[in-house]
Amino acid sequence: MKNFIKIFFISIFCLCLAKATPAQEQTWDELMTQVNTLYQQNNFVQAIETAKNAVKLAEKEFGPDKNEVALTLNTLAYLYFKQGKNAEAENLCKKSLGIVEKISPYSDETAAAFNNLAEIYVAEKKYSDAESLYKRSIDIVEKRLGPNDPYVGMVLESLAELYQTMGRLEEAKATLARAQQISEKENIE
Repeated sequence: MKNFIKIFFISIFCLCLAKATPAQEQTWDELMTQVNTLYQQNNFVQAIETAKNAVKLAEKEFGPDKNEVALTLNTLAYLYFKQGKNAEAENLCKKSLGIVEKISPYSDETAAAFNNLAEIYVAEKKYSDAESLYKRSIDIVEKRLGPNDPYVGMVLESLAELYQTMGRLEEAKATLARAQQISEKENIE
C-alpha cells in the first residue's frame, strides 16, 4: 500500500508534465489539484466526484487514449482503493493500464500502472497475479533506468512483502536484500 501511494504520486508528477494546450492543461490541472486537496482533507466522496469529472474532461479535451485520461483513471482507482472498493479500483486500473500500454509498453507510466494493479491484487489476495505484475514493473524500470534505480528497490520491497505473505521466506529474504543494496547505493551517491 505504501508503494501504491508513492507510485500514485510519481504517476501524477510524470503525467502532469505531459504536453497540452495551456487552456486544456489548466482546467484539467485544476481538477486534479482539487482532487488531491480533497484527498488530503479525507473528503473521499467529493474527491471521487471531482475525479469522475476530471475523467470526463480529460477524455473530451485530450482524447480517450491519452496519458491524462490514464492518470485520471488511476487517480480515481486510488481513491476507490483507499475506501476498500477494490473491484472498482481494479477495473479502473486495468483501463488505465490498457491506455498506457498502447501509448508506450515500456514507459515509466506503464511500470507504475503494473505496480498499482499489483497492489490491488495483493489486497484481494490474488498473489500470483500481483507477483507477475511486480516483476513486469521491475523489468521495465531496469531496462529504462538500470538495475540500481531507486524505483526498482521500491518495487522489490513490495515484492519481498508479497513473498513474506505467501510464506516464500527465502525469496522474500533475497528480494529484500537486493532492495536494501539498491537503497544503500542510493544513499552513498
